[in-house]
Amino acid sequence: MERTAILPASEGGCWLYQGGATKGGYGALWVNGKQEYVHRLMAAHHGMDIDGATVDHLCFSRNCVRPSHLMVCSREENTRRMKSNAWRDAVAELMDEMNGSRN
Repeated sequence: MERTAILPASEGGCWLYQGGATKGGYGALWVNGKQEYVHRLMAAHHGMDIDGATVDHLCFSRNCVRPSHLMVCSREENTRRMKSNAWRDAVAELMDEMNGSRN
């Protein structure tokens, strides 16, 4: 992962991957002949156990690679979260607090 491919944000904002992306908008690159999602690589690099799991974006930004915005969960849990307005509202509030948007 090239350091120049990530656009850092101030405070608690997203770190947006500026390299290649999938059609779905996820940052991706090729590693040993296989396409890998950059957020999964970043999660693993920061000690998260991603084997057999999904890496959820708490910020809802598919090309964000900031470790504090990533959470490992099951595919089923990720699907439940996507469908839950209460979850989305709670996480949006948390992200606002992390970004310094709330007092």
